[in-house]
Amino acid sequence: AKEAGGVALHLLSACLYAIAGVYMISNPLSGALTLTFVLAAVYFALGIVKIAASVSVKDYSNKSGWLAFNGIVDVALGLLI
Repeated sequence: AKEAGGVALHLLSACLYAIAGVYMISNPLSGALTLTFVLAAVYFALGIVKIAASVSVKDYSNKSGWLAFNGIVDVALGLLI
C-alpha cells in the first residue's frame, strides 16, 4: 500500500510535468514569463528564509552575517528579476 501511494504520486507528477511541457511548447512567451516569475518568487522566498535563519542562529554561529548577506542578495535578485 505504501509503494502504491508512491507510484501514484510519481504518475501524478509525471502527468503534471507533461501538461506543463505541452503548455510551454504551445505558448513559449507566456511559458517563459511564468518561469521567470516562479524563479523570482523562489529567490525572494529563499532570501527571506535565509535572513530569518541568520537571525535565529546568530547566538550559535559567527557566520550568521554571511547568511544574512546571502539572504539579502537573494531578495534583491528576486526583486530585480
